[in-house]
Amino acid sequence: MDEPRFVELADGVHTMLSPELMSNCTLVASAEGVLVVDAPYTRALAEAVQAYARRLTPAPIRWVVSSHYHGDHILHLGAFAPPAVVLGHARNRANIAAFGESERAHFSRHRPELAAEYAAVPIVLPSLTYSDELTLYLGGRELRLWHPGPAHTTGDTVLFLPAERLAVVADLLFSGVFPVARSAHLGGWIAALEALRGMDLDTVVPGHGPISTRQELRAMRDYLAAVRDAVAPYAREGLPLDRALAEVRLDGYSAWPHPERLAQAVERAYAELT
Repeated sequence: MDEPRFVELADGVHTMLSPELMSNCTLVASAEGVLVVDAPYTRALAEAVQAYARRLTPAPIRWVVSSHYHGDHILHLGAFAPPAVVLGHARNRANIAAFGESERAHFSRHRPELAAEYAAVPIVLPSLTYSDELTLYLGGRELRLWHPGPAHTTGDTVLFLPAERLAVVADLLFSGVFPVARSAHLGGWIAALEALRGMDLDTVVPGHGPISTRQELRAMRDYLAAVRDAVAPYAREGLPLDRALAEVRLDGYSAWPHPERLAQAVERAYAELT
């Protein structure tokens, strides 16, 4: 596996760009402690994040924001918590409680080389939850948690740093790669991306892929809208889902990795439209 790459985005704000286009992990450091967004998908990467945090400050990792329940973001929350406090949307806590074990099984099947590692980790739930918005102050810095409504999942969280004009949007954005859409509400996801594009942002940290801007938010929004538009005639005319899966192609995205994920988006669009 390739080594992770850490990128400094602002004073005390750093993101680990994960190898293989897997889940990124962001750190916000201060003398009061460190806040981390999501857990990396391997124990070795979690240890790399811990070591990097110690380079930034002697203060401990005190908080972990859980952006949503998919296994590549939660299975190593136990590397930080306890003693760190895990924060997340109330629906995310319910989702982890309901689907944490199935996420463990899902990722063990897809990453068999990590199955033994995943079998040994605890399923950790957020111990502090919120409903719509939550504001934290860390070392004099304002951090806002925002729930956009059902989008990538039903319990997504975005972290804003207003002074830095920066947002950690997690899996609302897969930058230049087909997104995982197996738990998605495409209409809500499109609306969330439109809302983000209207905000005062210069830097956008995706869940997967390189550091981005509002331009990549628009590209993700346009992809989801293109899927919905392509599926609409099948739903409107009562044609079967299997036919849509066989026929819908989006040639404009042929350069994006993981084209097999298009089927997930087609399935979700068809379900919403019917």
